[in-house]
Amino acid sequence: MLSAHLMRFAALLLPVLALAAEPRFSSLPELPPGPGQTRQAGQAAPFAGVHGDALIVAGGANFPHAMPWDGGAKVWWDEVFVLERGADAWRTGKNLKLPRPLGYGFSFSTPEGVVCVGGCDATQCYREVFLLAWDARRTELTTTALPPLPAPLAFMAGAQLGSVIFVLGGQHDMKPGAPTRSFFALDLAKRGRTGDFRWEELPAWPGPARIVPVAAGLGGKVFLYSGREPRPGRAAHILADAFAYDPAVRAWRAVAAPPRAVMAAAASVVGGEIWILGGDDGKIFAQLEAFDLGVSSPAVAKRGILETHPGFARDILAYDPRRDAWRQVALAPEPLPVTTIAVPWGGAIILPTGEVRPGVRTTAVLRVAPAAR
Repeated sequence: MLSAHLMRFAALLLPVLALAAEPRFSSLPELPPGPGQTRQAGQAAPFAGVHGDALIVAGGANFPHAMPWDGGAKVWWDEVFVLERGADAWRTGKNLKLPRPLGYGFSFSTPEGVVCVGGCDATQCYREVFLLAWDARRTELTTTALPPLPAPLAFMAGAQLGSVIFVLGGQHDMKPGAPTRSFFALDLAKRGRTGDFRWEELPAWPGPARIVPVAAGLGGKVFLYSGREPRPGRAAHILADAFAYDPAVRAWRAVAAPPRAVMAAAASVVGGEIWILGGDDGKIFAQLEAFDLGVSSPAVAKRGILETHPGFARDILAYDPRRDAWRQVALAPEPLPVTTIAVPWGGAIILPTGEVRPGVRTTAVLRVAPAAR
């Protein structure tokens, strides 16, 4: 029988062992080609979420014909893919479409459907917000308009607290594509209340404007991390800061910064922590940008960096707001995709498709199952 001293020691040790247990990595069926296509290149920045027992992935952008350094043009898509729980293949069809080709917005899973906010195509950003709902009995997708954003927005982050959804950062247009300090909220519980169901503009955080930041809601607060601040004619400001917003007092404060930049990463709440899965630390981005700014000239060198890029980060970082501290959860077997949405589903985090290195998408749908704690 353990002595009282040993029992106290064991009680302290068990949480440490639980924290050390790594998540399990597996895959769901890969994203298939769309109707009439023979190849799927994978999608960057699709909308994604769960409605009922179905995972929905919609829109996004890729380079279907050639890599960008070989002159390939980026193409935006309107296709919607649906994977029902337990199925071994995705549903596709000519009737599964977005209102237009669209990507680089943000989406939220709700009991009524997947709320898709903003986004862009090759020429402009959009204000539109709509709900995608899956009818499993009829195998039909319905699209319902919701209140539009106060301004067009793409390349932003999103967070959710109860019935309230938030979008943060991003840009209003494709050219010049200046970063913003936009911070908007919509309370879905007010749906049907004429005059009250609309987006509210909230006070911006005290840091720089940014695109491709990371955000999450936990413990009644909205947390904002990283991103980058493009600056015309100069190197972008790679951000590794962090802020917390308290809706009760409508105020921001700085919190512990992540150990590196996490641009365009996916984030999910796991227990009492915010997990940030991968992301771009900005180091190779800065090298590539130097060529575009004329600081470095040989085009062949830039092509070499792109072709040998090792992929984005593999580590999963966790922020604990109670301790205002970070830890590393695990290293994934492969680089984790950026520009995708972390979707909680079936006790795991789903990372559908996304970008694994500049210009290169993946058709993989990664499943990350947190260890029991």
